[in-house]
Amino acid sequence: MKFGDTVLDIGGLMRCCTGTIGEYVHAHEDEEAPDKLVLDCKYEPEGNAQITLEHGVWRWNHPLTSA
Repeated sequence: MKFGDTVLDIGGLMRCCTGTIGEYVHAHEDEEAPDKLVLDCKYEPEGNAQITLEHGVWRWNHPLTSA
């Protein structure tokens, strides 16, 4: 799967994160996307690891917890 074929998970992403994803995908759209990738939101401090791509779906990178 290429970056240009990836999709956003509905909900959970801030506008700054979707902007970061859009810019990244635009710059890499013809490259093969790995099964797992973690990105920093460019609008937050470096090393924030806010965004993940898993199996072609972008989502907020947070641990799943049960209520």
